[in-house]
Amino acid sequence: MQLEALASGVPIAAYPVMGPKDVIGNHPVGVLGEDLREACLGALQLSRADCRAFALNNTWENSARQFLDHANKVFVEPAAHARGAQVGGKGFGVGGRTAGRRSPVGNAAASRSR
Repeated sequence: MQLEALASGVPIAAYPVMGPKDVIGNHPVGVLGEDLREACLGALQLSRADCRAFALNNTWENSARQFLDHANKVFVEPAAHARGAQVGGKGFGVGGRTAGRRSPVGNAAASRSR
């Protein structure tokens, strides 16, 4: 619901708990605080345009790209370095397949469906 509010240009006011902290982070799109009244009043001072721009940048495509970049760092790059290969251009891509390799997530899903 937070990204939907931000996409509408509505800043977030919330308690500083997991979820709101993960979405807002250090971005000027919401106010977190134990006093929800103060957080609401502070959120009213934030730019609605900044809130909308932040939400529009957090697409599913961008989320998938971040996940795949992290998977490449965790799974592909260490293996390539261990083999003495150069890293770059090979690894996981959108759809779970690049250069004939499948992601660990894709392999697990495929083995369950057999």
